[in-house]
Amino acid sequence: PCADMVMAKMTFTSEDFAVSRNILEDLTVEPGSLTWIQLEKARCPIMFVAGEDDLSTPAVDQAKQAIARMKAHGKDNYTLLSYPGAGHLIEPPYTPHYKAYFMQVFGTYMAAGGNPKDHAVAQEDSWFKILDFFRKHVGKDAVKSKL
Repeated sequence: PCADMVMAKMTFTSEDFAVSRNILEDLTVEPGSLTWIQLEKARCPIMFVAGEDDLSTPAVDQAKQAIARMKAHGKDNYTLLSYPGAGHLIEPPYTPHYKAYFMQVFGTYMAAGGNPKDHAVAQEDSWFKILDFFRKHVGKDAVKSKL
């Protein structure tokens, strides 16, 4: 099932970009909790990459909730990369920081959050950690990057 969105909780920045960070129903109790991917059943390593200033989704909170569920099931196969000042869309390094992006399902521009400097630091740091993660868990020859 999909989590319900409470559209009345949608707010807007002074530039009229939508802030959707708080529109999802509570995912810690039913029925919202039924929408979780059952990561506690995963045997593979999982990496969460989250910006602490993400205005689109509460990425850090959701990652911490998933990790708590994993821990409750005796799992320790996770890594959390959490970046202060970074917003949504932590992409490979040297790509531009977007203040907003168009979300067709809402028909509006969504605020991404973050600031250019901290977001760039997150992109560069996470990129190399993601590559190392894949090298370690997928195989050295499977991961090549020209960056």
